[in-house]
Amino acid sequence: MIDQLHSQILSGVLMLLLSCCLLDCANIVAPTGGPKDTEPPRLDSLRSTPNFQTRFEKQDILLTFDEWVQLKDVFKQVVVTPPLSTRPEVNLKKKTVIFEFPPGEELRPDATYIINFGKAVVDLTEGNVAPDLRFVFSTGDYIDSLEVMGSIVDAVSGQPVKDVLLMLYDNLDDSVVYKEKPFYFSRSDDKGQLRISNIRSDTFKVVALEDANLNYLFDPAGERIGFIDTVLILTDSILPRFEMQIFANQQPLRIADKNLKTYGQASLIFNQAPSESLEIDYQDIGQRTYVEYFPDSVKFWYDMDSVRGWELYVRQDSVLNDTLKIRPLDRGRFRKGRTLQLEQDKKAPSPLPLDLKKALLLTFQHPLQKYDSLKIDIFRQRDSSQVEVEASIRIDSLQKRQLVIEHDWQADTLYQVRLLPDALTDWFGLTNQDTLLLEYKCRKPEDYGSITLVLNDMDTTMAYLLEFRSKDGQLIATENVQGDALFQKVYPDLYKGNYSIHLVEDRNANGRWDTGSYEEKLQPERQADKDLKELPGNWEVNSEISVRQLLNEKPKPPASNKQKKPGS
Repeated sequence: MIDQLHSQILSGVLMLLLSCCLLDCANIVAPTGGPKDTEPPRLDSLRSTPNFQTRFEKQDILLTFDEWVQLKDVFKQVVVTPPLSTRPEVNLKKKTVIFEFPPGEELRPDATYIINFGKAVVDLTEGNVAPDLRFVFSTGDYIDSLEVMGSIVDAVSGQPVKDVLLMLYDNLDDSVVYKEKPFYFSRSDDKGQLRISNIRSDTFKVVALEDANLNYLFDPAGERIGFIDTVLILTDSILPRFEMQIFANQQPLRIADKNLKTYGQASLIFNQAPSESLEIDYQDIGQRTYVEYFPDSVKFWYDMDSVRGWELYVRQDSVLNDTLKIRPLDRGRFRKGRTLQLEQDKKAPSPLPLDLKKALLLTFQHPLQKYDSLKIDIFRQRDSSQVEVEASIRIDSLQKRQLVIEHDWQADTLYQVRLLPDALTDWFGLTNQDTLLLEYKCRKPEDYGSITLVLNDMDTTMAYLLEFRSKDGQLIATENVQGDALFQKVYPDLYKGNYSIHLVEDRNANGRWDTGSYEEKLQPERQADKDLKELPGNWEVNSEISVRQLLNEKPKPPASNKQKKPGS
């Protein structure tokens, strides 16, 4: 009898455990098989909190859908405007999304609120997004109906930027971006486009912000910003549309990165392009030095017999004054196992093209000290044999890593350059250990043409920086233009192909592009790129460009005062 009772109890316990397991495991999962679900979830308005309410009182907002849904990236996708003091709770119960206001949140009186869910609500099966999911209410007697539209582009590249806030403030003070959250805002999509709806008629300050830390406040050290120069007066009669540039706020010049560990060179990378007033100096203890400048970096080459430490000084005006400690490694250890190497693209075709009217330049990884002309041979291919030719050879006095070979090259001819072992010696006593064989094919005269560039509609009170470039981005010429309404120049002996210009409206005439400054109310200097007409071989091309149209500039009245040209 007792055994039978124990058996019944055991069976009951097992059934209870099995029921609990079944309940715990009853998770909703997407069904398998059948046609693919392409329909997004639809809001069931009869079972949801009524949208577009007036005289709204704070309550949980329930949004019920016609199918099972899931939440994704709620923190970033769900946006409330005007912003709440703290983040709301957004949860899911079966088919219902529940929006809960933060405890103690006081809603603004007579304000229209928009809760935009973005792409946060998707169906369970295929991840179809609930389209245009917004909940709108007013704490006053009516729903505001005005709107603004806009697009956000990068000030440097001109390309659209996503996830940037366009913000409207009813407080017009300049410091509001540091202290207060905006009254209205929206976030740009993948194409840089955005819209803010249900705005009241009022006067607003307009700012765009790449809000990296998601606090709706401007951090000048790490966030990009954009602004319009005037306040926005929003009325029923206008539908404003903005194209705003965002830019990194003007920062003091500093050394962003450096490498002092390699013997013979100190590599410095700056946070921006330094000006011509940059000074590189050093504590002289008998070392040999050479400075190589790049757009936003510097390589300081040195060679010395001692391992004694010394100081490198980097200065620019009053904004940068750094002292770097150089502790050189042993020169012998550095040289051990190293050879002088040619810098070249290993994927480059062979033979390489050779410019008919220019010197051949060979660039090495270290500054060159000397060469042995008896170990450098230049051959010209003639029929099935090679003929040695005389050429002028030198180390470039300014670009010390370059070997310059000059010759009266013959058109459509194959050349071979041979550098025997120990033909070149660099600063550190390293030589090329292997024979270098390089082949070049000289271009034809009919492959060359010229471009006459004409820039008109220029503002005579403005300075301009013009960069003339080849299709691969190589800089061919730089021009600084000021005080003229028209610029014209012929660029001869250009190889056939495509060319472009990059134009900067150089407001401060410092010969480079400058970003903006929110504090000083300076917009980034305007700039634009323009592809020129393709240059055929043996042809002359005229390219005439309106600077005003290129920079989307409105005509300006003539001014009597002219600035000095850069460098004068």
